[in-house]
Amino acid sequence: MTENLRRDVWNGMIGADMRYRYFDRLAARAKMTDDTLHVLLFIASGTTAAGVLGLFTFGATVLAVASAVLAAVTATLHFGQRASKFAEFSVFWGRIHADYKRLWDEMEAHAITQQTAVERLGALQERPESIDRQASTTRTRRKILLECFDEATAMATAR
Repeated sequence: MTENLRRDVWNGMIGADMRYRYFDRLAARAKMTDDTLHVLLFIASGTTAAGVLGLFTFGATVLAVASAVLAAVTATLHFGQRASKFAEFSVFWGRIHADYKRLWDEMEAHAITQQTAVERLGALQERPESIDRQASTTRTRRKILLECFDEATAMATAR
């Protein structure tokens, strides 16, 4: 195997692992935000209802406004849908990472020819095109991405 081929597979493996971790982390954050907003909305709505029923009067107007704002934020920002989308991206990149790892292991064991490795690498490099188009509409969280890169690199070098 040529050094360029080995480097390309190694870098692809790390890149796929980084993206898997990145989208997994974004999915978890979006899910936590969605859950938090729904709990706050539930509490604010329940308290507002209690205020309307006359069970207490202190701050009923503030709670009604808070309920309306939380409902608008929850309905508009779609954190639950974002969490699902990021989870799909994470699964996709996890599969690609597993395929890169399998290719790397087969190359290391000399279980495949260089031509086969080149063909499989080419196929792997084409797979992310559609998912990258979808993900490009999301703002990149640089700090999280760099943390995920460091984790992916550490895992790869620990092999």
